Amino acid sequence: VRQLLTESVLLSAVGGVVGLWVAGAGSKALAAFVDTGGVRGAPFDTVIDHRVLLFALTLSVFTGVLFGIAPACRSTRGSLIPALKEAIGQCDSSPRAGRFVTFGGALVVTQVAVSVLFLVGAGLLIRSLANLKDVDPGFDTRHLVVFGLHPTSIGYTAAHSQNLLRDLHTRFEALPGVTGVTYSSSELLGGSFVTMNMRRPGSGDISYLEVAALSVGPRFFETMRISLLAGRTFSADDFSSRSTVIVNRAFMRQFLGRQELPSTAALKGYPAILSGQIVGVIGDAKIRSLRGEAPPTLYRPLAFTLAPTRFAVRTTTDSASTIAAVRRIINDVDPNLPLLNVQTQEEAIDRLLFNERLFARIGSLLALSALLLACIGLYGLLAYNVAQRRREIGIRLAVGATPALVLGMVMRDSLLLSAIGIVVGIPVAIAAARLLSAFTFGVGPADPLTVALSLVVMLLVAALAAWLPARSAARVDPMIALRQE
Repeated sequence: VRQLLTESVLLSAVGGVVGLWVAGAGSKALAAFVDTGGVRGAPFDTVIDHRVLLFALTLSVFTGVLFGIAPACRSTRGSLIPALKEAIGQCDSSPRAGRFVTFGGALVVTQVAVSVLFLVGAGLLIRSLANLKDVDPGFDTRHLVVFGLHPTSIGYTAAHSQNLLRDLHTRFEALPGVTGVTYSSSELLGGSFVTMNMRRPGSGDISYLEVAALSVGPRFFETMRISLLAGRTFSADDFSSRSTVIVNRAFMRQFLGRQELPSTAALKGYPAILSGQIVGVIGDAKIRSLRGEAPPTLYRPLAFTLAPTRFAVRTTTDSASTIAAVRRIINDVDPNLPLLNVQTQEEAIDRLLFNERLFARIGSLLALSALLLACIGLYGLLAYNVAQRRREIGIRLAVGATPALVLGMVMRDSLLLSAIGIVVGIPVAIAAARLLSAFTFGVGPADPLTVALSLVVMLLVAALAAWLPARSAARVDPMIALRQE
């Protein structure tokens, strides 16, 4: 037992050292794999901490001891006379050997079940990311450059900021290929907006509704391509009087209780909202996130502001050239003027999906690692069984079995273990997937497509792991196998 434990611990320790070398060499590649641009949060730390090093080495030695005890103890319980006679088949057909093979099979089944668990989880995260990318935000995100300006941070007064915005608006409109320019107090899908509680008009009880409010500049809805459903958009007079507001369809439905769209004349009959008369109804545009429905939103004319202002420039030319032109104009007007987060709207949405993309990549990495371990486990168990059944396979071939039959026999064992692992892993995966409900979108824990693809991938990996041992079994020479008796 001591000799075999020494060999087992030596193997596990060498494996741990090799694993640490791979981890050190591949840490940067791993960080690059899960990194989605480094747009949020701190950079990944790729330096191996001494505590991590000690933990990994301790775990490697512990694994060697734990999983080396069973075969070491089994080797001391063999029958002496058959061993001296080298009756390999007789030793392998003993009940103890059968129990050991069953234990190895249970480990493989566990690996397959864990692989299915990670495959389903990764599949749900990947499909959620794809679903979020397909969500219609309510406005056209293509060929749109967005950026922020904060003139008051360098000493501009409110009046000077307003003149600056108008001057920049005119300059941006004159750029080649620009079809629309606007600005607002916050960008759509930026998450920075004002919320307020408004009382429902005409309600007997005190009933308040949370409403998102956004101040916008001229031609905001035309530039963002948000559909006008009723009434009109803001005119030049609205920005001087600021006595009008525009609401979205969700506002009409939840705040005013109107399912149908009112006519232009009927809009004048609605009560003033926040000292502003409703002059138009637009489509629902998402301003918080891509998840969920668009909230009731109230749009007001942006006359002047002391807060940062978000510009949006729609262009038909290359976005990179437009961004370069924007930087050049800002530098010509005032080199000290801070330009904040200049990017395309599509890049902004990619930043918004940072967590979803990170979780999908980490889930994929864990699923690939689990698949690799399951593949190694299946291969090792089947290769061991083929080696122990070499005499039996030789007899089968000698009495007329074809290599294809032997190949199918080994492949069947692999698929049987995989099937048991899948049967065990699917319910566990569906139950565990409920814990991911906060990170998934548009898919349920038992999504049929995700589960089906996970099963197909698992079966393909099982077939791949069994191919080499099965081919080795099919090529056994009956004469050489029989001479071992």
